[in-house]
Amino acid sequence: MAAAFYAYNSVHVAGQKKAERKKAEKKLLDFKAGDLVKITVRGGGETFTMEKRGQEWLIVSPIETKTDRSQLDELIKAVAEGHIFEKVASMDDLGRFGLDKPEWEFEFYTSDGSLPQRLAVGNLSPTSRLIYVTASRHDGVEIGRAHV
Repeated sequence: MAAAFYAYNSVHVAGQKKAERKKAEKKLLDFKAGDLVKITVRGGGETFTMEKRGQEWLIVSPIETKTDRSQLDELIKAVAEGHIFEKVASMDDLGRFGLDKPEWEFEFYTSDGSLPQRLAVGNLSPTSRLIYVTASRHDGVEIGRAHV
């Protein structure tokens, strides 16, 4: 009985914890969707900021208005649950791989007051449906599958 208990805890449970750690290491950014309180977006020559007030998200800059909650929820879920598909380059190698400057840059602020987590998103590859990203949590350029 003791051997079975040892094997279960040492092999099975330890293996599960190792798999969970590896999965967590591959997360694009390190926050839970419910922890977000502010998002800043830069792209197309524009910058706008959204803030969570109570249970609602509002665009607060450059104008104040309601957000499209379904699209925002989809974005937050994709980023909070996103994982790295594959690392392809260092930041210095963008040109070597034919990658342009990222089209969109996001800053995600959480309720704990820590520094914002950053995500830059590049072009969608027309042949493979892959996008490239850089994330403040990781060093280099990663690719992921687009969900569009």
